[in-house]
Amino acid sequence: MSIFWAMSSIAHADDSPLSAPKTALAPSPASPEAPSLVGLYRDVIIGDDALLIRALWLLRLDGHYDDALLLAAEAAALRQLSRGVIYQLALVHVASGRCDLAEAYFMDLTRGWDDRIAENSQRFMRQCAPLFGYEWGFEGAFGYGSVLALSPMQQSIRPQDGSEFAQLIEDIEANLSGISLDDTLMLGMPQMGGWFADVAGRISYGALRRRGRYRGEAQIYQRKTDPPGFGQAMLGLAFDATYPQDWGLWHSRLYVRRWRGEYTSSHRAKIRHIAGIEQMFLMPMTPEYDVKFTLGSAFEWYPRGLEQELHEQRLSAGLFHKQHPAPHNPSNDHTKSRFHYDWHIEVSWAQDVAVPAHLGAEHLALRAGAVVPLPDDSGKVRLVFGVERAELNAPRPWRRRRHHILHHSLRVIFAPTALVRHGLEVEFNAQSSRSSDAFDRRESWNLLIHYRPDLREN
Repeated sequence: MSIFWAMSSIAHADDSPLSAPKTALAPSPASPEAPSLVGLYRDVIIGDDALLIRALWLLRLDGHYDDALLLAAEAAALRQLSRGVIYQLALVHVASGRCDLAEAYFMDLTRGWDDRIAENSQRFMRQCAPLFGYEWGFEGAFGYGSVLALSPMQQSIRPQDGSEFAQLIEDIEANLSGISLDDTLMLGMPQMGGWFADVAGRISYGALRRRGRYRGEAQIYQRKTDPPGFGQAMLGLAFDATYPQDWGLWHSRLYVRRWRGEYTSSHRAKIRHIAGIEQMFLMPMTPEYDVKFTLGSAFEWYPRGLEQELHEQRLSAGLFHKQHPAPHNPSNDHTKSRFHYDWHIEVSWAQDVAVPAHLGAEHLALRAGAVVPLPDDSGKVRLVFGVERAELNAPRPWRRRRHHILHHSLRVIFAPTALVRHGLEVEFNAQSSRSSDAFDRRESWNLLIHYRPDLREN
C-alpha cells in the first residue's frame, strides 16, 4: 500500500498550485501550448510568485521538465524563491526521475515547519527514491515454526455413509464375495516443527512515461528447513503500471510464478505454476483516509500427470487511515518509513474453482490492522488480525455433504528503533482453522527474525 500512496502523491495528490490567483495562466494541463504561453509572459511570471508556481505546475504535468528548471533558475537569479516555488521545483525533479536532486529541497522544506508542504515533503523523502530506475534488494529470515509442512495434518478418518468413498468400498465388497475392507483412511501428512531460513531477492527497473509509472521485476525465493524435506523455492516475474487519475490512483499488476516444494517422505519435488492479474484503485478521500478496491484473477496449474488446477477470482475493499508524523528530524526516524498507516480494515470475497471440485471454495474474509507506537517514540508494533470463512464448492470424497472452514490469523511485527537501525524486525504469526471435518483442522505458529538492509536506509 505505501508504494501506491507514494506514487499517487508524487504525481497527483498535490498537483494543484498553492494559492494560485484567478488571473494565473490556465491552459489545459495536457495542452502542448504550455511552453509557448510561459515564454510569452516569462518576465511577468518570474516576478510573480503565484504565477511562477502555476507555470511550474503546468510545465511538469506536460512533461516539459527542462523548461520548468530553466524558468526556476531564471527566477532564482533575480530573487529568493518562496517555499511554494521550491516545493514545485522539487516535484519537477521527482517527475523527471531524479529523486536524488529533489531530496535536498525536501529536507529544507521540512526544517522548522509543520504544514502541508512539510508533510508531503517528508512522505516524498521516504518513498520516492525506489520508484524510478534500477533497484535491487534482498532480505532474509530465520525462525522456528510449529508446523513446517504446508499440507493438512495427518488424520484417521472414516467415510460417512452415502459419501463417495463409502460407496466405493461397498461396491468393492459386493464384487469380492466374503471380503470385508477396513474403511479407515489415513489422510494428510505427519506434522513436524523445526527451524527454517528464508532468502529472497529481487531486481527491478522503473520508468516514467508522462504521468504513467512502469516497473518490471524479477523475484527469487528459497527456504531451507531443519529437519529437511519441507523446503520451497520460487521464481517470479512481475510487471506493474500505475496511472494517477483525477479521482486517485489506478494500478495494474501482471505476474507469473513457479513454485517448487518438497515432499517430506520422499524428497520429491512438487511443482506448480501461477499466473495472475490485479487491478487496484486507490482513492484518497481526505488527507487522513484512503479507500482501496482490488480486483484480481489467478490461475494455478501443475505439470502433466497430476489432474489438478485452480482458478481464483477475488474482490476486496478497504479503508486506510494515515498517520501524520511530526515534521522535525525526519532522517532520524527509522520506523516511520516502514509503517505508513496507523490502522486499516479490509473486507474481501474470493471464489476458487478447482479440479477436483472439492479443492475449491468461496471465501469471505475480514482483516484489520493497527500500528502502535512504543513508549518514548522508541519504535512501533504492527498488529494484523484476520477472520475468514471458506465454504467448499463440493463435499470431500469421504463426506456426504460439503462443509465450511473458519480460519483465524494473527500477525505481530515488532520494530523497535534499536533493531531497525540494524535492519532487523521480529515477527510472530499464528493460524488456526476450525471445521466439522478433522482433516481441515489446523493450528500453527511461527517466530521469525527478519533482516532487511533497506530498513537502515530509510
